[in-house]
Amino acid sequence: MHYEYSGRLVNNCDICGGFEDMNIWVKRL
Repeated sequence: MHYEYSGRLVNNCDICGGFEDMNIWVKRL
């Protein structure tokens, strides 16, 4: 359901180099 929102986080975090932080957001969602 939140795949689209997670996808945006992946792109934003990829630029910042915080891919690991993105995983935490996915778990929270």
